[in-house]
Amino acid sequence: ASRMSALCPPPGRGWCRHARILLSMGGESGRGHSLPLLPAGSLLFEHLPARAIVLDALAPAVGNGVITVTDGDRTGVLVIRDGGVSDAVSIDDGSRSSGDVALALIGGWTSASMSACRWNDPAMSLLEPLIHGETCYEDLRLKWTGWPQLLEDLRARDGTFVVELFTPIGRGVTVIRAGKQVATYTEAHPSVGDPDLIDVLAAGGTGSV
Repeated sequence: ASRMSALCPPPGRGWCRHARILLSMGGESGRGHSLPLLPAGSLLFEHLPARAIVLDALAPAVGNGVITVTDGDRTGVLVIRDGGVSDAVSIDDGSRSSGDVALALIGGWTSASMSACRWNDPAMSLLEPLIHGETCYEDLRLKWTGWPQLLEDLRARDGTFVVELFTPIGRGVTVIRAGKQVATYTEAHPSVGDPDLIDVLAAGGTGSV
């Protein structure tokens, strides 16, 4: 099933107030444990066996960017800043871990594969809400939602929101920060582009929000 979810920073990082959307649009509040679609960067490699990778040697080659790790249904992201691992997030069986705990868990995924990308500074600035955001609401049907009004509502709020849209014709993300859509990208257009990229997906009216 297609869906849309909105992420906002966890408590202590500008916790969001979402009652107005839930009351007016019938959404369900909850705490999601999946990671949103990440923007494209400069791909170094993809889907190499993790056991063949020497992380201490790879991180300096990445410089700034992300290493994504997959092992079946388990997913992890290693954040690389200035040639070193600065953060990590893992998702395993619906459980989210971060920091050193996540790094240790990912290190135990013996059958995992890794992909690595370099990111520019604007993309790196998106990482905090992308990987540490808590779900404000999810599975709100697109056909029940006034898409322009939803974005307008989020732009009127303080903080940062990551809105991810799943539809039959593709998946997309738009990031709203301080009242502006600062980054938008889709599976078909994975580099950060114009806000209307995600509007095209929403225009079909099919999905869940």
